[in-house]
Amino acid sequence: MLLGSVCSDGLTYFGTSVSGIHLVIYGLTSLSNREVLGKKFGTQRKHELKGRAISQSDVNNWIESIKQLDKILQEERDLDLGEKLEALHETPKLAEEIKIAAEYLIQGKPGVTLEEKFNASSRIEKTIFKASQILVDTFDLLTVFLNPDSAGLGELISVMPYKLIHKLTFILSTQSDERTKKIVNFVGSCRSEYKVFDSFKIIPMALLNNALKYSLGNQNVEVHFEEQGQSTKISIVSIGPYLDDDEIKMIYQRGYRGASAKKINSAGMGIGLYVAQAAAQANGTTIKASSTLLKTKLNGHDLARNTFTFYAHDAPSRGRSG
Repeated sequence: MLLGSVCSDGLTYFGTSVSGIHLVIYGLTSLSNREVLGKKFGTQRKHELKGRAISQSDVNNWIESIKQLDKILQEERDLDLGEKLEALHETPKLAEEIKIAAEYLIQGKPGVTLEEKFNASSRIEKTIFKASQILVDTFDLLTVFLNPDSAGLGELISVMPYKLIHKLTFILSTQSDERTKKIVNFVGSCRSEYKVFDSFKIIPMALLNNALKYSLGNQNVEVHFEEQGQSTKISIVSIGPYLDDDEIKMIYQRGYRGASAKKINSAGMGIGLYVAQAAAQANGTTIKASSTLLKTKLNGHDLARNTFTFYAHDAPSRGRSG
């Protein structure tokens, strides 16, 4: 949205955002009061304002041109990336085979549940299992990143969200060296099973990964389940950097990363939440975020209770937001 205002000196400025980048065009006279400008700058400097009576329509056309250029450049980048990945078209199949083999290794260990079998495995077996799971999920995420419409393609499958997220927690919460483990607490329960697209798993994977990555102060991450009729409300809660309203509006944009996220983890690419929202919409829901200040700081960050919420239910035959 293009916003126009007049500054204290009587000059006009416009602000907008393109692909998560803030743009401000200032020093114009289109909305200004000429009398005020005359008093501020004097007639002798009036020539400095020549050529600045640009209308909001002119600015809007310029911004639209920038957006079109950005779109073309993004499409070119995607095409280039797609061509490079074409050489790896067999790799996702190999990753799936590694995943199946790794799961076979874990299933052969003593224990009743998958988590018990996982804990009874050797460090190398755990590493192979976790790496294979994340590798397959990463290829799925990349597919949706390159083609968001693919999140709503394929046959519907039966998924129990509680079981899916429980599996994700012990895969993601321990780093590869096993020295850093963040605890994930489950609040409430849900035994419901829903018909969803395969892309559904991307939603909790991306949100849980973000919560673990950006939580601060050794705080636990919580996953809340609340059954509501034919659906289940799922919230992932963590203590991390405060997200103001403007940032919350932008975090789902492709490639966007907030200032705090960049400081905590410089390696991120702003892909996860963009893809998660695309997967959510394909499965008939929308991710919503809230951030509540805690009035404390850590390492220069204002701490907040950050909550990301979505609903699990039977997906529509064609993905749409709901």
